[in-house]
Amino acid sequence: MVEKNKYYLLVFQSTHHSIKAEKIFSSENISYRIVPVPPEITADCGSAVRFNENLKDVLQLMKKNNVVIEEVYEVTAENENKRYNKIYI
Repeated sequence: MVEKNKYYLLVFQSTHHSIKAEKIFSSENISYRIVPVPPEITADCGSAVRFNENLKDVLQLMKKNNVVIEEVYEVTAENENKRYNKIYI
């Protein structure tokens, strides 16, 4: 049986922006997790925010609060395999 799971990852320019985003997610009651940036992704910041909410709404919220996003990925996980689709720069 194949299990599929889809979620998004935000990768930031700096740890400062990662921490700021975490505070925003928390204050807006958006479900999220701070995760290490996967080795398949290169970035200056070692952590990313994982979430399942509406991507457009989250991006607008980050922009409104001046959070600089380095990269955004849609991640599709099937069993042990993960596919990273870069969707925003």
